[in-house]
Amino acid sequence: MLLNDTEYAGAVANRGLSSVEVLDRLHKEKPEVLPAVRVVGRWLWAEFEEKPGEDVLKAVKVLGFRWSRRRKAWQHPCGDTGRKRPARGYDPRDKYGSRRVVGDEEGGAA
Repeated sequence: MLLNDTEYAGAVANRGLSSVEVLDRLHKEKPEVLPAVRVVGRWLWAEFEEKPGEDVLKAVKVLGFRWSRRRKAWQHPCGDTGRKRPARGYDPRDKYGSRRVVGDEEGGAA
């Protein structure tokens, strides 16, 4: 599913939002996505058990999330967009850990 020009421009702008702003918008617009969201360093990742519906995909895209084939997750930079590309095989979860935004029964590291 492709975004129209206006939605795409909004998505690009939304990549500059802070994690608090992204989570607030998710809470208001698509609360069913929150259980899939994890904090990894300064970024937010949405990892779904199964492919989400078109309405959920559109919502995360418009909010500025981008699909990472390598990490199999929708990722939002939360304003941290100026970094150079990491080395192949690098996984930020190894360095920063990850924790669920809601319902973290595992007690993962922040």
